[in-house]
Amino acid sequence: MMTNNSTDSQMECDSIIDINDYPTVIKEFFVNVSINIEKNKWTAKCKFCSLSISDTYKTTSNFFKHLKNKHKNKFDEWKNSKTQSSNDTDQPKINLIFSPDREKC
Repeated sequence: MMTNNSTDSQMECDSIIDINDYPTVIKEFFVNVSINIEKNKWTAKCKFCSLSISDTYKTTSNFFKHLKNKHKNKFDEWKNSKTQSSNDTDQPKINLIFSPDREKC
């Protein structure tokens, strides 16, 4: 088994997985990420309360639930900041592209 230590996370798995490949919620709110490929599970400790959260590998629903239930204010601040930054793009809104006023092909 291979272990890769970094300042923010620890990972135990059979192959090296770059922390940059983790979902944003894991990178932002959890440390000591441990991946068990054989059991298809990953576990990480919450940065705020040190509770270990587990989920199916590459699934984040339990991590999100923990944040929403136990650290709602911090989660809402993060979610709002992500929404604002995504609103700053020049990408057209989908409802404008598919509006009823547009010509039909």
